Amino acid sequence: MEAGLASELAARLGAGAVVVLATYRQAPEHGLADALADAHAALDYLLGTRQVAAARVALGGSSAGALLALLLATERAVRGQPLPAALWLHS
Repeated sequence: MEAGLASELAARLGAGAVVVLATYRQAPEHGLADALADAHAALDYLLGTRQVAAARVALGGSSAGALLALLLATERAVRGQPLPAALWLHS
């Protein structure tokens, strides 16, 4: 997600909204498993260290970021971990 879109999303969500843009390792230097591990780490930080409830989280992304959001949510469901409230996926 681009910073401009993230800013617009935060403005539309209003006071108290938090929009986080997480970076992840990208191809061709790194494989999908590395990118997914980075996505897990970012969400774990948000839910654990920052103590944000999963019910207040929406995962999203464009293109490869959308795939990562979908895979992250799927893996969390398989593991029985708390799921985000919503997914926003854009190709």
